[in-house]
Amino acid sequence: MKMTKLKDADATFKGVGNSTATGKYIMPMGLLFEDSGMIINGTMESYELADHGTHLLLFTQQQQAKLGFHKDMAAGVMRSRVFAFQEFQIARHFRSGLYMMRI
Repeated sequence: MKMTKLKDADATFKGVGNSTATGKYIMPMGLLFEDSGMIINGTMESYELADHGTHLLLFTQQQQAKLGFHKDMAAGVMRSRVFAFQEFQIARHFRSGLYMMRI
């Protein structure tokens, strides 16, 4: 599987700065649960941003809900209800303070 462009996009995102999307892609991705060693392979849709800066790969709320994410900020972990509450590590972005899943 390879990254494939789905369509040209003219969308604007606000949150961590402002960015304009130039295209929407479907791309392969994989998640590794460290404790069990389980590997989940799949795809996700993502937007290409116009300003060529350094960008994080953001999961939409819909994607997070589909994976059943439960975030435990105090423990520094995120769990997936869909995959038997196995844990992902999370970290805090040094500039924005947003929590990020390590992928």
